Amino acid sequence: MFPINRSDPHYAQVFRTTWLELIQHGHVSDLKMRPFYVLTVPGWVACLELNGTLESSKFKEELGVLCSKIKDANPGRNQLAVASVTDIARLSGLDEGVIANIIDARLIERCLNRYGPVWLPKMEGKLLQVPANFGLERI
Repeated sequence: MFPINRSDPHYAQVFRTTWLELIQHGHVSDLKMRPFYVLTVPGWVACLELNGTLESSKFKEELGVLCSKIKDANPGRNQLAVASVTDIARLSGLDEGVIANIIDARLIERCLNRYGPVWLPKMEGKLLQVPANFGLERI
């Protein structure tokens, strides 16, 4: 995920107890490589919630573009398909890391209430399984 150097001046005012609480809530991970932490997927989602991104029309548009490009990987949608994150990124204009975070956080399901893709086992971050019901509204 995203490395955070807590010795960076941007984080100078953050108390050690705050970092410990963020770790406790799973928002950051301690890499044991002082002074670095890593923003986790739940931490990233919490940031998106706090700054209003999850509810923004721009973000939902980007999710729609992403869904459209993933859907193109499974024409006819009558069986499971596999899609490359690299190809989806190239077609959608979204960063591969952002796409990976969206998949990991299940934001298609959460924000659009639609069935989303999952990672092909042992190919996390590289290949997606696109189910036949991808993009359909969840009941």
